[in-house]
Amino acid sequence: MTKLISGARFLAAFASMTRNPNQLDRVFRLIDGIDANDDEGLLDEIFSRPDFGPVASGDIPPLSLRPPALRRLPAGSLGRELISFLDERGLDPESLKRQEAPQTAFDRIRVHLQRSHDLWHVLTGFGTDVASELGLQAFYGAQFDSPAAMAIITAGFLNGLLFEKRDISRRLEAVALGWQMGKQAKSFVGVDWTSWLDKPLEEVRAHFAVDPAQVENVGALEKGTTRIRAAA
Repeated sequence: MTKLISGARFLAAFASMTRNPNQLDRVFRLIDGIDANDDEGLLDEIFSRPDFGPVASGDIPPLSLRPPALRRLPAGSLGRELISFLDERGLDPESLKRQEAPQTAFDRIRVHLQRSHDLWHVLTGFGTDVASELGLQAFYGAQFDSPAAMAIITAGFLNGLLFEKRDISRRLEAVALGWQMGKQAKSFVGVDWTSWLDKPLEEVRAHFAVDPAQVENVGALEKGTTRIRAAA
């Protein structure tokens, strides 16, 4: 019965997100629904990955982002670029503290990914419009098996087919670019991002093999002023 209820919650969130993919709370409900119905095979695969290990064990604590502290970081640092990203979009990092003390290994992984989500935006260059969010989800899917990312991408394409046909091409390009970037970059999973916040953004991108030409492509795609060019 519990799985049936969780499945119904997932379907309701998926349908709601297909109608309007801009709601962050619906994304979280979608992810929670998938987690509740996950099978042991996928969990075993997640726990067997060494990059998830430090998070699952609690060695890397949940990321805590304090806006005043971020604003005191050096100009051009990952943390300063992050708070600029959040301020420009009216986003509050405190709103992501949905679960203060995750009790299980899987919950620790989920909270880690949720709280570092906006850092992934800054590092890849993807914005927060629908196409860009789908591109970032493709990056997630390329880095590790993520049923949530695949469900979100599917909902985004269904939304385009039903309600935003003129944006389909851009969404396809964003997903293709995000997948390519995710395959080429080093793993973002299980990173203690707190230790990187004061480092220059370009230095962090270089360390994790994020191609500057691809970041430029992402920017051009979001602006919609030019087609993306092939990365070098």
